Amino acid sequence: MVLCLLLLCAGVTAATSAFLAHQRLQNACDGAAAAAADAVGADLSPGAAADAAATSVAARAADDYLRVRSPEVSAAAQASGGTVRLTCRASADVTFGALFGSPTLSQTVQSVGRPLL
Repeated sequence: MVLCLLLLCAGVTAATSAFLAHQRLQNACDGAAAAAADAVGADLSPGAAADAAATSVAARAADDYLRVRSPEVSAAAQASGGTVRLTCRASADVTFGALFGSPTLSQTVQSVGRPLL
């Protein structure tokens, strides 16, 4: 019975660890998307050239934000019409994950940012 309880506790701890890693990644991605959107601004003229320039500015701003706050996170940005879409990826260690065959977990999240007016 004790072995079953220990295994159950390890499973709950591993699941909680994975959930919290996902939440940290989502929070970092949300912050980076907001920083990228603020860097792009709302006053861009529409068009492919403007979107390409905005994507470059957004990617730099997101990378700067993540370098300081979450250096393990990588991000890909796409700007269009004043909106920035960010896709963030990271790998996280899972507590007791080796017991269940997955010591690390690769996660991907998306976030959308719009500049403040």
